[in-house]
Amino acid sequence: MRLDGTIYGGEALLRWHHAELGYLYPPLVIALAREDGCLDDLELLVARKTCADLCRLGKEIAAPLEISFNMTPDRLSDDRFVDQLREQHAQLDFGPHHLGVEITEQVALSSTDEMDKRLQVLRDCGLALIMDDFGMGHSSLKYLKQFPVSVVKIDGAISREVVTNSICSDIVASITRLCRARNMLSVAEFVENEEQAALLRELGCDVFQGYLYSKSLLPSDCLQFIQKRNGGNGA
Repeated sequence: MRLDGTIYGGEALLRWHHAELGYLYPPLVIALAREDGCLDDLELLVARKTCADLCRLGKEIAAPLEISFNMTPDRLSDDRFVDQLREQHAQLDFGPHHLGVEITEQVALSSTDEMDKRLQVLRDCGLALIMDDFGMGHSSLKYLKQFPVSVVKIDGAISREVVTNSICSDIVASITRLCRARNMLSVAEFVENEEQAALLRELGCDVFQGYLYSKSLLPSDCLQFIQKRNGGNGA
């Protein structure tokens, strides 16, 4: 959500409803897929589904959106995946909308020259690189130094306690100042109440994500939600 209350974009979330266990925690799904040897297929499926949903939204929504999905370090170590994603992106018409790739600081910790080149390839073909769970630790700052990041998502553990913990509010203020200086967008995650949102706005955050605005939605429900928030027609 932008400061003016219109929709900036969304994040594609992995959900697996197990027949017996119900919805499984996404990191568990990733761990099971890695153990079973099918993580490549799962991440490619998520990327393709995100692209398809963004194309569908693009036909109905006029105002630019950015829809992102998460990529693990495993995939950034795989030339084939990056090539497939680049080809997929080149073949599809997203209209005024943009596809984003969210990467955690695990990527910075496991970074290699080859991985850095793959990230640059994705950036060069038009994908937005988004740093997820950003704090002020060494690995996060190293990541900003190395990679062409355009969006920083503030760690929810920081933004969630911004009202009750002055250290968290100081960290948020430092991150937003850094983002403005580097011409990057700052996104506050886990925004859950108006008091928290008001303080995050005061501290300089650009975009807000959390249950205060919406729970997770199916693509069809997402379209209706965007149209309603953006004035009825998505413009």
